[in-house]
Amino acid sequence: MLDVSGKTNVNSVSKIKIVNLRKRKKMITEEMKKQLIDKINSTNDENVLEEIYRILEAGDIEVDMVILSEDQKTQIDQGLKDLEEGRVLSNEEANRQIDEWLRK
Repeated sequence: MLDVSGKTNVNSVSKIKIVNLRKRKKMITEEMKKQLIDKINSTNDENVLEEIYRILEAGDIEVDMVILSEDQKTQIDQGLKDLEEGRVLSNEEANRQIDEWLRK
């Protein structure tokens, strides 16, 4: 845009670009919603519908804390104790032992 002196006003140009980007993003989002709705309406695959529902529900749930069972707490404590006492395996050694166990 030109200001009164005939020079390009950079602030106005920047504002126009930002507005255009927001409009474009909104159009893309709206189009995506329409396409998703069309695809959901056209499918009869119950598994697909359940997965879409699960994904959308997960977005609405806020998880503040995970509640562990006593057994889970005991297993975590045992793992930390093993770590402190040096009872650990490298990833390579663990994979080797798993492979060996699977061959039995």
